Amino acid sequence: MVRPEHHPRSDDQKNYSESKSETTTARKHHPWDYATHNKKYALLIPPASEEWYVPPQLFQAMGCTFDLDPASPGADVVHWIPARRHFIRSDNGLEQDWADDFVWLSAPYTKENLPLWLEKFRKHANGVCLTVDRTSARWWQELCANADLILQVNKKIHFLRPPDEPSYSSPALGHTLVAYGPRGVAALRNAARNGLGTIFVPMAKSEARLAELEEELARLKDQRDRAEEPKQESKRSYKTPRPLYEVLDRPFAFDFDAAPYPRPEGYDSLVVPWGQSSYSNGPFSAKRNPEKHGPADFSRKSIAENRLGKNVVIVVPTMNYINMLLEAGAEPFAIGRVPWEDAETGEPRPSPPYITGFVLWGRQYTAPDRVAIMAQLKREIAKLNY
Repeated sequence: MVRPEHHPRSDDQKNYSESKSETTTARKHHPWDYATHNKKYALLIPPASEEWYVPPQLFQAMGCTFDLDPASPGADVVHWIPARRHFIRSDNGLEQDWADDFVWLSAPYTKENLPLWLEKFRKHANGVCLTVDRTSARWWQELCANADLILQVNKKIHFLRPPDEPSYSSPALGHTLVAYGPRGVAALRNAARNGLGTIFVPMAKSEARLAELEEELARLKDQRDRAEEPKQESKRSYKTPRPLYEVLDRPFAFDFDAAPYPRPEGYDSLVVPWGQSSYSNGPFSAKRNPEKHGPADFSRKSIAENRLGKNVVIVVPTMNYINMLLEAGAEPFAIGRVPWEDAETGEPRPSPPYITGFVLWGRQYTAPDRVAIMAQLKREIAKLNY
């Protein structure tokens, strides 16, 4: 629901909202005439700001994440809106480049600017737009006639208001969600399945367009599935470059190679004893290794051999930032699978990852201090049993 101002306000009193961005000036007829002809009811309504926030239930029903909210009061104000970026009033989202972003738009509802926002959204053609049911308005007809899918919300939306602002329990008009593009179509179908309303296909799009969108959605799903599935097993082997091997071999004089090439048929270095000074350059990925042995398996074997008093040098893949820290002289220490807590609910994160800590020592710590602190740190972390 949207409501123009009853009385004009000074510039410093104007607010930008999820529903509209401008305050209208006083007119000879009552401003609610733009939304309703019930003047008797309208005259009972006190002046209000233009802050009207779309409630969380709509986004929960759609079950998607947007790239951009170009008409936002700010991510800190409407933190429940699942958009990665927000343009606030000072950004002038109407003039900004929306790139190829999947957009959520609840446009500022003023007679002058609403058609401009909706025309920009229509040309952008990638997102979901919420608009009031002004079905006889030209802008509504143009927006919906060219949409890929529309959803008539089956109940009046009770917009949220800022603190200390009056709220109203009976919105004057209904609302429509309008989708452009395959992601928008998927969002509205989710919303319909979740009971938010009924979906309609504009005649101009018909079943042919739906079939086209189905193909596009299938393509996107296949692309996502292929990105998530393990890569094909590879029998290719990669040897340590000779210059690097010579640098590593010089101080340690290796007498055993844990991953020789070519590997003798049936040979498995994970089940045989290693030498007194071993070098391990095992498979970098268990998923891509035909026998499903990866860095974790060779790390466990290296630790077991070291506990027998043997020397082991093992090379494993790691993240660039780990190398950055080590090159800067950071001292690592194992922490374990830390049950990080949800910032809002306090619930522990499911399936937490393994965590390594790093200390970049300040000059105030002497070498003996560092040894003592690290020993104490490791003892106390062990008690946490992560």
